[in-house]
Amino acid sequence: MQLPICRKYTADELNNSQKVNRKRLIAEHNLHICMAEIDTVKHAIVEGSLWDLVERRSHGHPSMASALKHLSFYREDLEKGTRIQRAWSFYYGAESLVRPEITKHQRLLLENYKKPENTNSLLLITPPPHNLQQIQRIQNAQS
Repeated sequence: MQLPICRKYTADELNNSQKVNRKRLIAEHNLHICMAEIDTVKHAIVEGSLWDLVERRSHGHPSMASALKHLSFYREDLEKGTRIQRAWSFYYGAESLVRPEITKHQRLLLENYKKPENTNSLLLITPPPHNLQQIQRIQNAQS
């Protein structure tokens, strides 16, 4: 995506422009960047992929990665405020384990699982990917 200021001026033209004009052009450029970022976040919220966006962006700078790690202290609060919209999620690394979806499924498993009598083990088997649509239809019919 090329922004209006970038299309209209080269870096040399900006550097050689008057200081007052350069400040205004850079401010306008930054405003376009901020608005594009807000649109990206809104889109991620609508499609239910905000956490994916946060995780991808966290790999761009150490302080952003640190901020994502601090979110793990609030995993229960994040789960309460999150509407689970899909039955799958991407795994980007260990930080993905504090996703609200994962936290919710872990909690539900711990709350609802009862060990069958005379057993010592639990084996969880995930369905093959080609069955996911069928499973989602069954889940939607139950809700």
